[in-house]
Amino acid sequence: MARTCDICGKGTQSGKNVTFSHRQINRKFKANVHKVKALVDGTPKTINVCAKCLKSGKVEKA
Repeated sequence: MARTCDICGKGTQSGKNVTFSHRQINRKFKANVHKVKALVDGTPKTINVCAKCLKSGKVEKA
């Protein structure tokens, strides 16, 4: 499953963990994506949606 939102396109971003001694280690920030059954063009479909889109009401659940 690709960790990208089908509504807004939010996905995985890269960044760094920074320790007290300022050593930097690469890491990934993953989007909070859920599989949801939603109405797409009037028919129920399973799509990947991030939590922000679910909370803001951009998706109509089936």
